[in-house]
Amino acid sequence: MAEKIERNESGARKIPSDLAGPSRPGGYHGVRQPIQPDDTRAKHTPAKSGPVLEKIVDRALRHEGSLRDHNVSVSAFDGVVVLQGKVPLEFQRTLATALAAEVPGVLTVHNRLTVSEY
Repeated sequence: MAEKIERNESGARKIPSDLAGPSRPGGYHGVRQPIQPDDTRAKHTPAKSGPVLEKIVDRALRHEGSLRDHNVSVSAFDGVVVLQGKVPLEFQRTLATALAAEVPGVLTVHNRLTVSEY
């Protein structure tokens, strides 16, 4: 190793770190946080009442062609959406969750859809 390794009084190695905080021996810049939490959706999304949220989610599901003709019921309370009913294919079950989750005001989706041929 070309760099010099220093030792403190007890004989432990002293290695400088770019990640350590200035209060730590040998630290320079502090701990980096490369990923910042993105809570803008929760802060800027106004709360919608259950019936309003139900209609918006239902409209989003009906707008999707592969879910239009299936019996999917939507209920909502305090940003929690519950999907119930039957769809013929697993991808439709997954798609319903993804579409509902994208609606502003939805905090979580409980998918109780079952996959079964009619």
